[in-house]
Amino acid sequence: MSKTFRKSIYRVVALFIMIFCMLFTDIPGQAVFAYADTDARAVRDSLFYGLVGDVGDVEDVAMWTAFASIRGDCDITGDFKDRYYEHLIKELDENDWNIAGGRYTEYSKLILMMTALGHDARDIEGHDLLEYLADLDLVKSQGINGVIYALIAVNCRDEYEIPVIDGVSTQNSENTMLEFMLENEAEDGGWRIMGGYADVDVTAMAIQALSPYYDSNERVREKIDRAVNWLSENQQDNGGYMALLGNARVESSESTSQVVLALTSLGIDPRTDERFITSSGKTMIGRLFDHYISYDDGTAGFAHILPEEGEPEINGLATVEGFCALTAYYRLESGLSSYYDLRDIEIGAESDADAADESDVTDDTDEIEKNDEIDDTDKTDEIDDINKPDGINKKDDTVEQDKTSGSVGGVLCMLLLTVGAFNVFFVIVLLLIRPKNRDNSEDRQDDQPDNKQEESVRKT
Repeated sequence: MSKTFRKSIYRVVALFIMIFCMLFTDIPGQAVFAYADTDARAVRDSLFYGLVGDVGDVEDVAMWTAFASIRGDCDITGDFKDRYYEHLIKELDENDWNIAGGRYTEYSKLILMMTALGHDARDIEGHDLLEYLADLDLVKSQGINGVIYALIAVNCRDEYEIPVIDGVSTQNSENTMLEFMLENEAEDGGWRIMGGYADVDVTAMAIQALSPYYDSNERVREKIDRAVNWLSENQQDNGGYMALLGNARVESSESTSQVVLALTSLGIDPRTDERFITSSGKTMIGRLFDHYISYDDGTAGFAHILPEEGEPEINGLATVEGFCALTAYYRLESGLSSYYDLRDIEIGAESDADAADESDVTDDTDEIEKNDEIDDTDKTDEIDDINKPDGINKKDDTVEQDKTSGSVGGVLCMLLLTVGAFNVFFVIVLLLIRPKNRDNSEDRQDDQPDNKQEESVRKT
């Protein structure tokens, strides 16, 4: 093998190493396509289509699923929010607006859901939903969980606050609930439902409730820092977390999902933060994927636990919580506001259907939202966006710029890959040609070729 041929081989090897590094190395300012964008988002999308589908019947879509679909900018139909709002109002009317059913957190969840749909929770068909949180005794009837989700609901918008209501057992307020949380910290850091020692799920949920105060309240910051350290110390070597079930502790995907939600609420990346990468190099996102199950028929979801024997099974609660966790992770990776921070939602805007009905479609229209009721005769060739799905949330320009920054990085990466591919193709062509020319020249040479023949081969 000649030196020239060996050099060509080295060039090909070097090019493949360069392409490998481009694919699997983080480029500053660019989204991590190999892991976060491809795997996490693909799994999240598969969960969305499994849980929501084409949204033919909104009654079948649970509130947390609908909330995560909106927060995840998933491909829901244009009138989904309108139909889901009507479904909730119908359900509320049928139950005389009494939906607690032993779980008072339902009202906190309803506040979050209505806000995500673009409605002011203080005026839902004449009802102020925040009034349902005015009685502290009712909020605490579900234990610390009731206080946690009431705090999350109150803090989802700056203008939300609990009104003062006559006749309640104990008047509630944001500060009252905040003090309750701070005073009920577990002995070892974190929070629990009962007993003296912290629990993973409750600690993670408490962090989500307290995260809005992290930068402004020193006491809260100290408690959260302790809780985050506790979560780091109690992470399993495989990246997951143990849940307390009865008197036993077992690894649960729901616990891992709640920790993902907690860390992302603080702006902590659970995949790259060194405190949450185990000694064996495992992460909680990777461990969550270990619980992911996908079948050939398109069915997908998360398992509650991974049994020692037999195949794991898809669990409904684990799937919904995993969907919420990956949505929160998507928002962190995309530079968007945290999962429960709904200040990016435009409140009181016209519904998609109403806006389309009232707009006059002209040749000068630059953009129009999708609406099935618009006559075909009113459409013009200049409306480029008429067949595109409606945007889920209306965000300000800065948020949109954050979303597009990853796309710019992806374009640059693809350009570099294209150039590398052309280089590989060019070198391979040279390799196919050069050996043939060399063999022909050697056939014409004696065992001891003179210098002229060697020089001729090199020039060729």
